[in-house]
Amino acid sequence: MFVVHLICSFTTGGAETMLVDIANQQVAEGNRVALIIINDLIDERLLQSLDKKIQVVRIGRNPGSRNPFFLIYLNSILFGLHADILHCHDHVIGGMLLPLFKKKLCLTVHTVGVDGKYFSCFNKIIAISDSVKQDIINRTSFHPELIWNGIHTDRIKRKECFTASSPFRLVMVSRLDHLVKGQHILLEALELLVYEYNRYVSLDFIGEGESENYLRSLVEKYRLQGNVNFLGLKDRNYIYAHLHEYDLFVQPSIYEGFGLTVVEAMIARIPVLVSGDGPTEVVERGKYGYCFEKENAKDCAKKMDCIIKDYSNLGNLTDMASAYAENQYSIQATVYSYLRLYESMMGGKAK
Repeated sequence: MFVVHLICSFTTGGAETMLVDIANQQVAEGNRVALIIINDLIDERLLQSLDKKIQVVRIGRNPGSRNPFFLIYLNSILFGLHADILHCHDHVIGGMLLPLFKKKLCLTVHTVGVDGKYFSCFNKIIAISDSVKQDIINRTSFHPELIWNGIHTDRIKRKECFTASSPFRLVMVSRLDHLVKGQHILLEALELLVYEYNRYVSLDFIGEGESENYLRSLVEKYRLQGNVNFLGLKDRNYIYAHLHEYDLFVQPSIYEGFGLTVVEAMIARIPVLVSGDGPTEVVERGKYGYCFEKENAKDCAKKMDCIIKDYSNLGNLTDMASAYAENQYSIQATVYSYLRLYESMMGGKAK
């Protein structure tokens, strides 16, 4: 089967990370795969993580450009490729393509709140979580398929010892975008944990983004200079090798369609504390991790303190969480589900 993935920009984020894993696994299972990047926003380091067999086409459009040349070029490329499936990862791409491509066109929706304006351009709509699926159903007339995100679970190193570090080590892996990811909530909670609960803790932010200067100012405001580290962007190999060294993973999301980094932490056998619809769904609303009320720093601090108190007894919980995540969110299961979807679009088994 020949699958062409299309995405507007290829910078570091959850959708792009998932796309790399899916495309590489599709190649590993004998499929022909290409990637078309429409805008000229590309993280070259991320691009290097693609299998060398994947054909990459750069359209080179400036974001927001209305120059018709790029649309003509994009459609002419698709005419020449003769792909079986065109798999889009941004909804606006539906409005860029000629209607004759609709039969082989599908869209993965990666987060909540996506405008349904272009949904009718696609043959199939896919949601990455039940939270995203319900959001689409509630706001539009479309009923998407559900295909969970998946990762290479075997590449993540597992935590073995449940003796808390000193200081107690917290980590958040995410784009630094506080209005979506909620880093400011975590910093407010950390102030309470340090100065009201008298806990000796450290927090590492792994990631980069436009909120970094604002978050650094909050670190100073809350007198947390000795507790918070900004490690910048780290590649997947680094994260998979070091996650297990932390005592607690925190994801204080305000809006989050899924929570791939939460799954990675669960597999690494470290406890997780989350908020937001997607991450809460990932931990089965408290069955495989801890939840706090969205945008509630006091509740976040209280839950962190409880986790620290009970830390030596969390081995069974993290064992269950790791086994569940490995079974539910493997990249092999995700790719298999997409293959079945592609075949249904083609009217039967692919040759």
